[in-house]
Amino acid sequence: MHMNSHEGKAILALIRDGDFAHAGEEESIRLVLDHIPQGQPGPILDVGCGRGGTADFIRRQGWSPMVGIDIDATSIAEASQRYPLVQFQTANVEHLVDCITGKFGMFVLFNSFYAFPDQALALGQLRKIANDSALLVIFDYTDPAGMFEHKDIKVARYDYWQPLKLAQLPAQLKQTGWALHSVEDLTLHYAQWYRQLVNKIHAKREAIVGEYGKDWYDFVERDYSEMLQCIERSWLGGAIVLAKAI
Repeated sequence: MHMNSHEGKAILALIRDGDFAHAGEEESIRLVLDHIPQGQPGPILDVGCGRGGTADFIRRQGWSPMVGIDIDATSIAEASQRYPLVQFQTANVEHLVDCITGKFGMFVLFNSFYAFPDQALALGQLRKIANDSALLVIFDYTDPAGMFEHKDIKVARYDYWQPLKLAQLPAQLKQTGWALHSVEDLTLHYAQWYRQLVNKIHAKREAIVGEYGKDWYDFVERDYSEMLQCIERSWLGGAIVLAKAI
């Protein structure tokens, strides 16, 4: 069982009442869009778009053209059917120059960057398909206490996690063709969003068990309760990062 699996994303969509797999759902998307300078930046790429709900919500706020990419071909096929006004494509962020044509004016990453195995390679690939004035917007988890760097959190689900290390971020971005513009700490928002999510999981117990089975419900409930505990212990946080192409 894995929450980044196709089935895991489907369960999250059921819980969140929409095709979102990131914290805060529509509220967080609006919050991110409020941080973007006025003016149409050009084509927008949603990197790690999952089931497509975020890309379509951004499109409906007047941002277009929208393109969404994800490594999960099944999610991309379903997103293409549900949201025909967004262009979706199966792609690995570490190999974008091999499968993406054209240049983009903005990249949005909603709780996807932490899961990239080679974050520097991903940032470099994004820069290669960015126009000269492109914006990079990362909405993601942070590692405020350095717990993930030293693997002090003994929970199997976090083995592959690489939350943002804000102190190292300016250098990481500069080395890959980006300049840090701003960072806003959203940890208090994340705590609120995940308390709400755990409550939604409990409220949707019957629906989850009925469609996916008790084992999935137990896994999801434990998974997000543990995540909430990590946020409340200041082991895990959240932030919006804006960077510009250089």
